[in-house]
Amino acid sequence: MNIYNKINAVSLELQKKNLKKSGKNKFAGYNYYELADFLPPLVELFDEFKISVLFSYTSDIATMTVVNCDLPEERVQYTCPMTTLSLKGANDIQNLGGSQTYIRRYLLMSAFHIIENDYFDAIKGKNEHQKETLIEEIKDLCKKKIDNGTSKTSLSKDIPELKNLYSLSVGDLKSIKSKVES
Repeated sequence: MNIYNKINAVSLELQKKNLKKSGKNKFAGYNYYELADFLPPLVELFDEFKISVLFSYTSDIATMTVVNCDLPEERVQYTCPMTTLSLKGANDIQNLGGSQTYIRRYLLMSAFHIIENDYFDAIKGKNEHQKETLIEEIKDLCKKKIDNGTSKTSLSKDIPELKNLYSLSVGDLKSIKSKVES
């Protein structure tokens, strides 16, 4: 079996493992894979399919090399730009280790097709829902003001942004909601 077949076989078998995400981003409200969630079963599959994974780092590039242990000259490389990490209360060595850990995780996930919901999609969905909620709240507040005698013309004149609610950011919508409430 060549290196590409082995990478595909490991990826396929890993998908069957029903991995669980233990990482939690409380700020953005999503779960993610930590290395410990997939590395043990991945290493078992490396042994089964006779491949080895090597990592190397320069100041600019991280490289992961997947080696076919049956034909060591058969290799596939994956690269990623290096970046620095600033963990609170950590020294330079701890920050370097943190950077390498994150990059190892991303390189392994990329090479072996470990699927994870995209953080940006999660945030976008959350923001879209928040925008829709704010727009409905603003519309309800405007309706109440009109029902209580404020004219549409006066409301539009005082808050011209009401005409373009759907193109505004969450922050702008919060500001407009405050204006309508006052």
